[in-house]
Amino acid sequence: MKERIEQEITCLCIQLEKCNYYEDAKELLNAYIIDLINNYGGVAKLVKRAVFDAIIRKLDEAEIFDKDVLDNCDDEIKREERQFVTFMRQCEKRHHLLRIWMEDWRIEPAPKMETDKKYRLYPKTYAVIDKAIFMFDYLVSTGKLDRDSREMWMYLCGVHTSVEKKKPIRWCGTWGLLSALLETFLCNKKYFEYEEGILKYFICDGMFINTKGTILKEKNLASSKNQANLYGSLDDGKQQFEDVLKQS
Repeated sequence: MKERIEQEITCLCIQLEKCNYYEDAKELLNAYIIDLINNYGGVAKLVKRAVFDAIIRKLDEAEIFDKDVLDNCDDEIKREERQFVTFMRQCEKRHHLLRIWMEDWRIEPAPKMETDKKYRLYPKTYAVIDKAIFMFDYLVSTGKLDRDSREMWMYLCGVHTSVEKKKPIRWCGTWGLLSALLETFLCNKKYFEYEEGILKYFICDGMFINTKGTILKEKNLASSKNQANLYGSLDDGKQQFEDVLKQS
């Protein structure tokens, strides 16, 4: 999440500088936070604080730059480059105004999210997306998935935020092996952000179907996991997927 904010903060600041009134800036900031949470998860209050801190750091940098440029303009430059000096003075005023707006926004309550939770997996970095693609290719090569499952797999892993037609991914391994994949990769907070309840309301909500035509449910996943753990195959599966992730 913080990496995403840092990547987008310059563009956001440029948009804020175009606002004529505080209410416009507030609306833009709140919309940005809601969009971030909808796509990557997180708590509104914490995401708001991260955005605020990032903008303040960017303003600090901008104000230092403004001051350095204006302090280094001698009288001759100020006479001959009046348009440039005027532009820099305007930048200085805009940055000062934006800082006032940010302090006002800081004490505002975090924007309210929709009451209905959207349970999804949110990749933490672009590297996780690469790992998701690599894992898919591996699962296809070992016969656990087929190529037709690609669109749903990318939706499952949060690479895509929607899917044209939701249909279960056909899983050709055991539910125990799928448990190992979930623990090692999909439900691993090292790679993904997600809400509590992701297993029940997303992964076990019509996401997988086995070769017998059985839709994966939380209770049969738990039973298969216990059985795999009893016979040691769960650890074997986890080691297998950890080795794949190291290669990606």
